[in-house]
Amino acid sequence: MFCFLKTHAFKQRYRAFALTPFSYKFFNACKVFIPIIDFKIVFIPTLKYQAKLQRVSNAY
Repeated sequence: MFCFLKTHAFKQRYRAFALTPFSYKFFNACKVFIPIIDFKIVFIPTLKYQAKLQRVSNAY
């Protein structure tokens, strides 16, 4: 999300240079980082939740 906002602002500010190698690299970097961030947001809480479930089932 942050990367998307940044690219959007970048494109507005430098519309004429929107397709320069720099913006292309920047966009590619975002495409790499966004899934990593999503993975952390989705996967890590899931692991914690599963650990909690295991503790509850062990208690019974």
